Amino acid sequence: MNSSYPEPIRSTFAPAWSLSLIRRNSIIKPLPGLCIALLLSAHPLVAEDPGTPPTPLLFYSFDMDKGATDVEDISGGGRNAILETPSGAESAVGAPAGIVGKAFDNRASTGMGLEGTGASVLYSGPKEMAFGELASFSIVVWIQTDALQGGSAQVFSFDGTQDPLILGIPSRNKISLQIGESAAIFESRQFDSAGQWVFVAVTYNSLSDDQKIRCYVGKQGWDGIQLVGEKNSLHGPWNGAAKNPRWSLALGNTPLPEKNRPFQGLIDQVRFYGSADTGAGALSREQLEALFSSDQK
Repeated sequence: MNSSYPEPIRSTFAPAWSLSLIRRNSIIKPLPGLCIALLLSAHPLVAEDPGTPPTPLLFYSFDMDKGATDVEDISGGGRNAILETPSGAESAVGAPAGIVGKAFDNRASTGMGLEGTGASVLYSGPKEMAFGELASFSIVVWIQTDALQGGSAQVFSFDGTQDPLILGIPSRNKISLQIGESAAIFESRQFDSAGQWVFVAVTYNSLSDDQKIRCYVGKQGWDGIQLVGEKNSLHGPWNGAAKNPRWSLALGNTPLPEKNRPFQGLIDQVRFYGSADTGAGALSREQLEALFSSDQK
C-alpha cells in the first residue's frame, strides 16, 4: 500500500482543518469524522456578523449632567471635547431629550447658520491625534430642529486637517458633505424634522469602483432607513493629517474662533468611522440599519 498522498484539497468555505480532503486512487474521500462538517459547508462561514458595525473612531453621546462642559469620547480614542458657549447663551450638553439618553442642546442659538451665533462642542488636539489618510469613512448623527432652514449651518466639521471634512446644511431640506474643496449635496423633505429626531448618515469609499458618496436618512419610529442618493466623487482618500501643530473638530458649529454657523437644534449619537487601507470605514446599509434600530431601543 502506498502511504504517500497528494496535498490536501482545501475548501474556501470553511477553515482548512474542518474540510480537508484526501485523494486516493482518484477518489476524493473526506477525512474520518468530517462528514458533518462537509454538510455544513453549503454556505461560507463568516467570522463576524456582517451587519455589526465596527468600533467608531469617534463617538459622542452627550450623556452627562446638564450644565457640564466636558464631553467624553466614548469610542475609547481619548478625543474628549469641551462645550464652548458664547457669553450669555444657554446652550448645553446633557439636555434630557436625546434619542438615546441625553443630547447636545443648541436651540438657544440666535439663528440657523449664517443667521445666528451659538455654541459648539469642540475637540482640539495635537497633530499626533489626527487620523491621517482614510480610504473610507462614515459620519452618523441624529439631529432635531423645528425647521431645517440651512444658512450653511454646520453639524460636523474638521478644521486644521489637510482636507476639510464638513457635514452641513447649505439650504432648506438639504444635507451636504464637503471633502476637500468639493461638496456633494443631497435633498430630501425627510431631512426637515419639524421637531422629530432624524437619523443622517453619509458614507464614502475611495477604493470602490464607483467611488460614490452615499447619504441615508431615517426618522424616529420608522422601520428602517432610506437611501437619499448617491454622488460621484473623484477626490480619492480623505487626508485627515494635521496641517499645523493642532487641529480641531467642531459639532453644531464651525470650530473656534469662528462661531458663526450654528446648527439651531438638538444633536445626539455622533459617530465617525474610518479605515486607512480598506473600505470597512464606509458602513453598509445593513450596518447603518443596525445603528438606527439599536439607538431607538
